Amino acid sequence: MADTTKKTRASGKSAGEEVAAEEAAALTEPMEQEVLPEERNRRHFTPGFARMRTEWHDHATVARVHSAVEARIMHNFAEAFQVMSEIYDIVREPVLHADDTPVRDVHGFIVWKRNATDTGFVEDFTKITVRQREHLLFKITTSLFNWEQAAAEAWAEAMYAKAIWEESFAVGFDAPMTGTVDDRRAAGTKVSGDDKYFAVFVSAYSRRADAIVRSMERLSIRLKDVMTS
Repeated sequence: MADTTKKTRASGKSAGEEVAAEEAAALTEPMEQEVLPEERNRRHFTPGFARMRTEWHDHATVARVHSAVEARIMHNFAEAFQVMSEIYDIVREPVLHADDTPVRDVHGFIVWKRNATDTGFVEDFTKITVRQREHLLFKITTSLFNWEQAAAEAWAEAMYAKAIWEESFAVGFDAPMTGTVDDRRAAGTKVSGDDKYFAVFVSAYSRRADAIVRSMERLSIRLKDVMTS
């Protein structure tokens, strides 16, 4: 018998569109640990810890995603990293090569010395002069306009990607005329897989962009407070 749930519902959406919206809403929510049937009958147990994974099976894929996000961030928020580099140049001590040149990371930034316990860096913030604070404060406040615009664009891209994923999932879900809801959900997931992973990627980038803007805002407030105290 044909499945009639493809018809438009009271909400004005098809069944696929409604399920797609539910899937999208859960995209960034914390994952719950599944409890196996045999565990449900136990009186005392710690859910999932015996089977808990502590590493990704596909390290290469996760590393590529992080690398791609990092490359975008470094390109679009280069000035924010330059501000932090200026501060570190003043308050930190570099790790040096045998010829006394500083060691640099893959992005060209100096690698800084850590303290004896390796819990932080060797730092002295009293080295920052009033003139340097003024320079950094003006640089941050004048750059925030561009950073906020870039973060807003990242959020918009994430929203577009999410909408495209929802649409492709709904198309896949509504395509089968027979089968259970789980069968149709599986069909929607299969069709929209690439769109879902791209949505995750741009969402991760958007989160990083927001974090940078917030960090720069907090830094500017702190510099201003120190100057006026």
